[in-house]
Amino acid sequence: MDQRVMDQLVAYEYRDKVALPQPPESRVRRDARFSLWRFLAGFCIVLVLAACAWPHLPRVYVAMETLVLRPTGLNGPVDPTAAMRQPLDESAVLSELDMLRLDGLVDHVIARHGLDADPEFAPSRGPAELLVRAADRWPGIFPRPQRAENRERDTAELRRNVRDHFVIDRDRRSYTFRVGFRSSDPHKAAAVAATIVQQFVDMQVERKRAILENVTAHQAEREHALRDRAGAARREILEFRIATGLIDQGARASLEAQLAALSAEAAATHARAIEATTRAQMLASMQEQGTLDGAPEVLSSPIVQQLNQSLSAAFARPTIFPAEVNAIKEQIAASRDRILVAAQAEAANWIKRRSLIEDELRDIRERLVELNKNQFRLDAMMQEAANADAAFLEALTSLRSMAAPNGLQPDVEVVSPATVPDRPAFPSPIPFGAGVLVLGVLAGAALNPRPLLRGVQRLVTG
Repeated sequence: MDQRVMDQLVAYEYRDKVALPQPPESRVRRDARFSLWRFLAGFCIVLVLAACAWPHLPRVYVAMETLVLRPTGLNGPVDPTAAMRQPLDESAVLSELDMLRLDGLVDHVIARHGLDADPEFAPSRGPAELLVRAADRWPGIFPRPQRAENRERDTAELRRNVRDHFVIDRDRRSYTFRVGFRSSDPHKAAAVAATIVQQFVDMQVERKRAILENVTAHQAEREHALRDRAGAARREILEFRIATGLIDQGARASLEAQLAALSAEAAATHARAIEATTRAQMLASMQEQGTLDGAPEVLSSPIVQQLNQSLSAAFARPTIFPAEVNAIKEQIAASRDRILVAAQAEAANWIKRRSLIEDELRDIRERLVELNKNQFRLDAMMQEAANADAAFLEALTSLRSMAAPNGLQPDVEVVSPATVPDRPAFPSPIPFGAGVLVLGVLAGAALNPRPLLRGVQRLVTG
């Protein structure tokens, strides 16, 4: 061990045993006995004071109701679609709990139980009341405070006092929470707690009712709009069918029959026109070549045959008259020309007829195309009308389903209603007793400062 430490220990021992005078043993015992009595006296004084103060301590009673939140629809737990909805998240639960501190709920509680006249919650009127009295007594010296400002201030303070007595306890691991009220009267605490919960439930139902009214109004407006739209679509379809002729169901069949008949006739006319044109062109070519006399049409002509017989008879006479022969030849030539002109005219007539038939076919096809276009447009309009009718029926069904058959239900269920508490929440005997014991020990120790100082000195010095 260090020599310096040894010297210090020897010095302390010498000071305690030799240098300082030691008190007698009787005096030490007397001092110890006196210190114990002083400690017991302080401890007992605290116990007596606590026992005297216990009956006079203000009692605070707390009445609680246990509730559970449930994710539901407009109809509450009976809504069959509630099982398909997501559960309430943390923000939704906190939002519901914040509804318990709204001014409207607090005002309802105040008005229901007359808490504005209750001394436990009424705002303090000390300085304001003194100022009013001074203004009434000396109006020229003290200004009278504004009543509106005082009323607003008193209302805000009253709300704050009542709201401070609300008790909200929530288990963050579930949707269960407890709502209560703290008061010096147990019956008042139970009654106000029941009012708070009932008003909370009524506010939920009222909020749902407002939402339902808004949704119903919107659905009714939508239903009227869709009804008008469906009616307008039906009227537009009727007007369109009348304007386009689609209302006549036989028009299309008649046009299709005409098209079929004219198509067959057009084919026959086209063949006859080709035949007549070919014959006329052949006769014209034979006329240019001077061989028209051998044409079948000329040879088969009764007039040409008769003239040829007359010419043969003229040549068979003993005396031939040139004038008669020339006249017969001119008649034969004229007949050949008439046959050519008749063939050309016939070809022209067939061509013209073919052109007329083709024009008529073109007109019928255009009318059919227009009918098809109108039919397509009519089909689209009918589809739009069908969609409008379906939307109208859906809106009507939705509007009819808005009415809750069993009434609107809240999203909260009261699991345990509030009862009149039989024991105060403050003061509690166990914490009060523990506090009294601690204060008694401290009071007994405070009456014995010298032993405490010596103990502290010994702890400090080593």
